[in-house]
Amino acid sequence: VPNFADITVAGVTMSDGTYLANGADATATDEPTGGYAYYCDGVLTLNNFEFTGDLDEVIYTENDLTINLVGASSIINEYDAIYVEGNLVIDGEGSLDITADVGIGGCSALDINGGVINIADDPVGTVYVYFGIEVDVVNMNGGSLYINAIFYGSGIGAKGIIINDGKIVIIAHDFGIRAHSINIYGGSVDVKSMRTGEGSDDENYQAFTS
Repeated sequence: VPNFADITVAGVTMSDGTYLANGADATATDEPTGGYAYYCDGVLTLNNFEFTGDLDEVIYTENDLTINLVGASSIINEYDAIYVEGNLVIDGEGSLDITADVGIGGCSALDINGGVINIADDPVGTVYVYFGIEVDVVNMNGGSLYINAIFYGSGIGAKGIIINDGKIVIIAHDFGIRAHSINIYGGSVDVKSMRTGEGSDDENYQAFTS
């Protein structure tokens, strides 16, 4: 029997079958007007969801999670945006803009199957990307992933990265992609990094394209 444990979204604990409206401090069982998060059967739907703040994590769970993107959602947070201790799947036809110290972290495996994910520095604020994605394994199966960590951050840090389909574009001040293994079977990858070698002070861009 699946264990759909509670998760925390924007500092609020969400149980199965509940909604969290933008800006609300408590969940509801009726669908709200405007943007919201909805959690049911291990799937968190972000429907034009918006959050700005300074929580440790905006979305957190100890368990596996699927995030379904609907409409245009955004997270601006001083620390982590999404931290999942189990496996994370991101799917849907919507988009998610993230500005945070770490965009997506903690996952044993991150599967991106659809949607548009944009992780970027705030050019006029004080929130900058340190790591766009920092997980054990990334499986890129579809959708688009854009990471812009030009001020001082890195793009993806993982033990292994498998790219089957979709699009990845990274511009980073430090490492564009740092992994023990990278396997590309399809899709497109364009990585530019200001780091051209371990300990290098050379600030010319280094491109990795496929």
